[in-house]
Amino acid sequence: MSDLQESKRQATVEHLVRAATRALVDRGLDATVDDVAQHAGVSRRTVFRYFATRDDLLAAAILAGLPAFDANLPQHDRETDWRAWVSALCDVIHGMNSEVSRMLWDLMTRHDKSEVLAAAAEEIDSYRRKRNDNVAVTLWRALGCTGSPAAGLLHTVNAHLSPFFTMAVIRDANGDRALAAELAESAIVDAAERYRTQHAAMG
Repeated sequence: MSDLQESKRQATVEHLVRAATRALVDRGLDATVDDVAQHAGVSRRTVFRYFATRDDLLAAAILAGLPAFDANLPQHDRETDWRAWVSALCDVIHGMNSEVSRMLWDLMTRHDKSEVLAAAAEEIDSYRRKRNDNVAVTLWRALGCTGSPAAGLLHTVNAHLSPFFTMAVIRDANGDRALAAELAESAIVDAAERYRTQHAAMG
């Protein structure tokens, strides 16, 4: 395959993955090849020319979003007040959670997933846990604390940055992404101050 052919092939794959992402946002794991083809403006045959199965395509779309998610996360530095960083982080994470809530809900709760989608779900879950643990460690250091973060802080960060928290606020509290971010920020800041005080008292 020539460089030009490979470039065209890659461009088509990326176009199909973007179309699959839009279908996932609209319909979650109920998205069909026809939905993707319609979003992409191509035929079903074209979709299957590049992806062996619907689930291979959906899994590729699900995992393709991780680098963008990471790239959008605000980073903490010594010039930034930790409270402002937590506020910005909560706003970004709950904003992105809300945009893909249907897909995330299906991915985390449905038991009829194929092996390839189950593997994608596991990778997303692993990513979230690692990201949240890194947030807790960064926050702990920003508080001037040493050692591992307090377990309670880890739990608070994981619970309040979860897409399930976003969805609970939207579905059960009749709120929106802004309210989810506000409640998460308040809980994480309160926990940070409480556990920093405990850490200082322990010497």
